Amino acid sequence: LFYCFWQFGDGGSSFLKKPQHTYNSNGNYSVQLNVNTDKNCPDSSSSFIGVESVGLDVISWNGIELFPNPSDGEFTLRGLRDSWKILGISNALGQEVAFKLQEIGGDQKTIYVQGTGIYFLHLQEKDQKPTSLRLIVN
Repeated sequence: LFYCFWQFGDGGSSFLKKPQHTYNSNGNYSVQLNVNTDKNCPDSSSSFIGVESVGLDVISWNGIELFPNPSDGEFTLRGLRDSWKILGISNALGQEVAFKLQEIGGDQKTIYVQGTGIYFLHLQEKDQKPTSLRLIVN
């Protein structure tokens, strides 16, 4: 193949031959593939796919709860003890993104992230290896 172009029906696209794509919300999507060979033989194909059960309502890990997920950009983080530190939030490309953190009281905080997409909340407990929790913003 000389040229390969995928359109995933949600605004996402790829020039890779075997792409991976993550949908941010449930629904039906029209996926289209356009190809062209080095001998200039174009072709295309499309199909509808249904996506269900994107994300989780609550992510629970090591006593920490993050919810709702997916959300509109406002997440509640509960169970984060004093021994834990929030290292930051990055997008799917690994770039740091701005976020707002609001203390609610006790071990509960609210995290605000702007812009639809998939993000990763990076946490670390004392001298342990950092861990990341996936955030989906619709």
